[in-house]
Amino acid sequence: PSCGSFKIYDGSFTGKLIDGEGITASLLKSNNIKVYNEINYIEKLK
Repeated sequence: PSCGSFKIYDGSFTGKLIDGEGITASLLKSNNIKVYNEINYIEKLK
């Protein structure tokens, strides 16, 4: 997805994830907006 912050699908439509970030996540980060996924968001709450 465009919002993937650490893992994205490889484009083969097989459900395989690879390291990387989506376009939206990249744009947000480049504008100094913090991007969290479902794992590191919970860690930040602790």
